Amino acid sequence: MSKWEKVKLGDVVTLLNGRAYKQDELLDEGATPVLRVGNFFSNRGWYYSDLQLEENKYCDKGDLLYAWSASFGPKIWDGPRAIYHYHIWKIVLSEHVEKGYMYYLLQQSTKAIMNQGRGIAMIHATKGGMEKMLIPLPPLETQKQIANTLEVAAELLAMRKQQLAELDNLIKSTFYDMFGNPVTNEKGWELKHIGDFSMVKIGPFGSLLHVEDYIEDGFPLVNPSHIVGNKIVPDMNLTLSPEKFNELKGYVMEKGDIVVGRRGEIGRCAVVENEGFLCGTGSMFIRIENDFLPMVLQRIISSDPMRSILEHQSVGVTMKNLNAGTISNLVVPMIPLLLQTQFANIVTKIEEQKALVKKAIDETQYLFDSLMSEYFE
Repeated sequence: MSKWEKVKLGDVVTLLNGRAYKQDELLDEGATPVLRVGNFFSNRGWYYSDLQLEENKYCDKGDLLYAWSASFGPKIWDGPRAIYHYHIWKIVLSEHVEKGYMYYLLQQSTKAIMNQGRGIAMIHATKGGMEKMLIPLPPLETQKQIANTLEVAAELLAMRKQQLAELDNLIKSTFYDMFGNPVTNEKGWELKHIGDFSMVKIGPFGSLLHVEDYIEDGFPLVNPSHIVGNKIVPDMNLTLSPEKFNELKGYVMEKGDIVVGRRGEIGRCAVVENEGFLCGTGSMFIRIENDFLPMVLQRIISSDPMRSILEHQSVGVTMKNLNAGTISNLVVPMIPLLLQTQFANIVTKIEEQKALVKKAIDETQYLFDSLMSEYFE
């Protein structure tokens, strides 16, 4: 629990509402970008406006903002001068509040703010509720020290995440250096369909699985949502009973199989590294029957050029789907096994480095979370 005096947020800051827009007021080109919640967390899909508005409807670099509908959270704006949308507040600080301190406090409070939000289809916070929220308010100098400490931890965390991304990029660049583009096959290797050297099987129909078949800490089921970053991340709260697992043993994957998501993000796949995993209804698996390393075939299938091919060949309007025939008929280069092995050895060494970086990320995240709890809870 915080040792500092608690005050109402509305007593030390002013929440300014943005402007609501009609669709015909949002332009593809214009004088001023319109900052909507979707742009708040990404840079995609910008609209513009030629309207001349009162000064408090604009945000400038360095302003503290808060998204309060559908997606929640604070941001210190670092883009160009923009008009902020109605679902974003600009937070004007009084002389008693340090900006960095308020940013991290709101970041820590966002989950509680969401839990108190209203709405069914789209949850949103209320201005009145925010203004009544009690917050710890230490002396201004202490606020600055807290913000500086958290900024150092946040920068360290971001640096380590960047290290991890660079190691992933190293694997990708090594792949293209050694094998080239697997679709254009500029290395000139023999081409074969995956079905020529593998068995491809789709997971069980949904009608074969019922609510009573699921238990905690049983046999993991692998659906597309369980394939994350080329790895299988099972949900141990949604697993199969031994009885159901045995009933569906024809869909049990073996170590070295490649599980491929059939729907959603096309090209999502991972090598099965453990026994006892069952292919889910939204997945299929490949069992290689000749000298092709699973790690290499998995990298080929998930490469950007091959994803584009799969995206084009997938079916469905609402949600794209792959079928077993699409994967079986996919043409891949038959890379010499010696070269595949060299690549696998390089990847193993890089993965060892990634494991160390991930451990450092977890430790830094724990430190950051502990500091946030110490200062704001």
